[in-house]
Amino acid sequence: MKIINIAILAHVDAGKTSLTEALLSTSMNKNTLGSVDKGTTTTDNDALEKKRGISIYTATTSITVGDCKINIIDTPGHMDFIHEVEQALIATDLAILVVAANDGGIKSQTRKLYNTLQELKIPTIVFVNKIDIESASLEKQINSIKELTHNRAAIAENISEVIDVLTLHDDAFLEHVLNEDVTDEIYEKAWNQSVINNKYIPIIKGSATQSIGISSLIHMIETLSSDKNSSDDLSSIVYKKTYNHLGKIQTYLRIFTGTIKKQERFIINETMIKISRLWVLENGKMIETNTVNSGDIAIVEGFDILKIGQWLGNVDQSKVMPVWSQGQYKVTLEYEKGSRTRVLDALNKMIDVNPFLEYEIDDITQEIKLILVGEVQKEVIEHTLYETYHCKVALGTVSVQNKMTPRGCVEDWVLMNTIENSNWATMKFKLDPLPCGEGFIYETQINTGYLRQSFQNAIVESLDRLVSVPYRGKLITDFKLTLTGAEFASPVSTPSDFRHATEVLYHKIMSRVEFTELEPVGEFILRIPDYSLKQAYRELTNVSATIQSTDYEGEMIVIRGEMYLKFSINYQQQVIAYTNGFGTFEIKQTSYKPFDL
Repeated sequence: MKIINIAILAHVDAGKTSLTEALLSTSMNKNTLGSVDKGTTTTDNDALEKKRGISIYTATTSITVGDCKINIIDTPGHMDFIHEVEQALIATDLAILVVAANDGGIKSQTRKLYNTLQELKIPTIVFVNKIDIESASLEKQINSIKELTHNRAAIAENISEVIDVLTLHDDAFLEHVLNEDVTDEIYEKAWNQSVINNKYIPIIKGSATQSIGISSLIHMIETLSSDKNSSDDLSSIVYKKTYNHLGKIQTYLRIFTGTIKKQERFIINETMIKISRLWVLENGKMIETNTVNSGDIAIVEGFDILKIGQWLGNVDQSKVMPVWSQGQYKVTLEYEKGSRTRVLDALNKMIDVNPFLEYEIDDITQEIKLILVGEVQKEVIEHTLYETYHCKVALGTVSVQNKMTPRGCVEDWVLMNTIENSNWATMKFKLDPLPCGEGFIYETQINTGYLRQSFQNAIVESLDRLVSVPYRGKLITDFKLTLTGAEFASPVSTPSDFRHATEVLYHKIMSRVEFTELEPVGEFILRIPDYSLKQAYRELTNVSATIQSTDYEGEMIVIRGEMYLKFSINYQQQVIAYTNGFGTFEIKQTSYKPFDL
């Protein structure tokens, strides 16, 4: 049986989950569709998903059409859950990008999703949804899609339009066109290869809620074929982990080659693990099985040791992997008295299935601080902690993490076996400030002929730990520590003495330092319609952004520059507001600088 794994992507409210329901209904001849509004969809099972009417988690289901099995991965539409989308794409053969006919152009999230698909070289079909509603502007939306794809998109049912696209990059097909000997077989082969090679992007018009265009979409999916690696050696990757109703982890693996069998044993990180239970997806259900074959999705119980994005078996070097998005903002988590241990246990369990959720504990205040992508993520974490783990928490205001850098040189020492330093190690450090961006540098002026290597290693180990944790609530950066003197007492002194003496001297020398506070800075890319240029300049000026370039990309203006990260926390929402949803804003932290308005 032929197997193809598709991911359905879209911005919020484009009809992505409705399309999943339409595919399930059409393939199974169901009389009714699952409804997002009624909370009866197959893939949105979480209570918060039903309440908000949006997808928060990646969900996988399956349909069978003739001799073709189609695994469907329904992804979240909100940018705060981009991690879930990125995870789904590592298992994907083909993407269905859903665009609403009444959007009046390409929305910001759609543009970001399309760019991600291109970076990962994933073949794509665009489904223009909601063509049945009065506010639909089909011609305008299709023209916008063509502009987005640099004219690589064409309406699938318009053969002459498709031929025009195919002849641009397929010389053999162009020759057939010029010779006027294009047969159905030649045409089918040309468009199939062009879709697989991401040279042609079919556009299918339809309505998910009215089941218009669904049969055409299914036919196109099952018709597509590509050369598969026929190796018998296992090559599979983890793209999703979740807890079942019994609290056990279920691990989802996309198999590229080989098979996975029940009772099979694997050695992972020097640990022997056996597959005790194994499932496969069949027609909307999870069915227990003994074997899952190449191309399919296997669900195994346990395998807690495997992380998302980790390979089981051989690594497929040809697979383009995403650069995982990193959270850039922090928020303090407040909890009820006496529940701290329970909250931390719950967070660790959440991280087991979502490794992109991060937290840290402030070394001074002992506050728990979460690292997030954005505001909406806060509600999901609060909801999960309460509904699943019965921990009532509140998340504060989203902020950024500042650092400190020393001003001026400081030199100090500690003597062995004294009140301030009970360790059998005498040490002397000199601290020098460094230019912004240099980080931390350690040097020693004491050779190993005098101070043995094990003592020197202990100093380095201690410093590595000290500079990685905040001091007075902030990390210290851009400075050099030089070991200028050291003494030991043979045979009493041990590496442990130097390890602990390093910590004493580090804190002593830092207590004498004056600091300059540094704030995170990021490079941004702002894409806006030309009618929003004045507003964009005004908003950027208000946050002291530095504009480095302004260029045109088709109908969009692209502004590149630099701004302090704290001003970017809700900036995407501002851009969406003044561009009517068509602007995009992306920022990546690059450095730290003093803040000076």
